[in-house]
Amino acid sequence: MSIKITDENYSTHKAIFEVFWTHYSKLLPTELNVSPTPIDVLNQFEARGNSYGKRSLQSGIGDLVFMAQDVPSIIIQAIDKDLKEKNLPDFNSFKAAILGTQNKVLKRGKIKNLDEYYIVQELISDMSNDLTEDERQRLSSYIREFEDKSKHGR
Repeated sequence: MSIKITDENYSTHKAIFEVFWTHYSKLLPTELNVSPTPIDVLNQFEARGNSYGKRSLQSGIGDLVFMAQDVPSIIIQAIDKDLKEKNLPDFNSFKAAILGTQNKVLKRGKIKNLDEYYIVQELISDMSNDLTEDERQRLSSYIREFEDKSKHGR
């Protein structure tokens, strides 16, 4: 499973992003919690076109899920509470989507698209996750292969 933003689920995912950001922003020092916020930036991308909005939202949700590793559990609980009150999927479903991508890429032995590429990039750059050294090396090689393939247009 991956986080895929479509016309049909865009408003749901945007609501999730807004809940995540509302809580994350409380952790920032006051001087960093200014405009434009990620919500403002997303609105600017939406104004440029539907595909820009979808790509930005997908990337933003992925970033927030990765940032959550460093967020106190009480904040994650508050996020989940708000998501539940709004009948939205909980945080763990997004975390599962990220881990599902990691497992699919490892099993398949290659990265097949940009969405997977960005997720794998985040995974290998985070030294605090549970990747084994072998998994980290394999994922790094898949990154290089994907980049080489992209450079040569294959």
